[in-house]
Amino acid sequence: MAPAPKFHWMTVRAFAHATEDRARVKQALAFAAGVDEAPEEEALEGHHKNVILALELSLKSGAARRLLERLAEAGLAARLAEECDRRMDEDGVFHLRLAKQDAYLGRLVVASDEDAILVRAKVATYPADRALALEALKGHLAALASRQPI
Repeated sequence: MAPAPKFHWMTVRAFAHATEDRARVKQALAFAAGVDEAPEEEALEGHHKNVILALELSLKSGAARRLLERLAEAGLAARLAEECDRRMDEDGVFHLRLAKQDAYLGRLVVASDEDAILVRAKVATYPADRALALEALKGHLAALASRQPI
């Protein structure tokens, strides 16, 4: 059984465009992250001078592990374990995009378009090594998928 990986950090980020209801985007972000906190906000300017609000939550280690468990409950752990190699960059950062509209409706779904909630997680290993990070996260996701005790 693979123990739960440790994370240096995990962020969950979404963008609220001028045409979107910011409260709904915040609600979707909070659901996806599984926390009831106010996100950090940063006003950005789009290509056509439109205002885009970047919303970001930083998850502590326990909340990050709970997010993995919620992904498993949504039936995504096996898929993410299979895709782990292509979702992890050379620095050991795992990347996932969740569908923003589905999150607003209370569902965790891997995004198939650009309108997404971005999840990034830096897996902690010693020594820092992509292969070790990949093994830790992939093993944990596979264990979650098979519902083995962790």
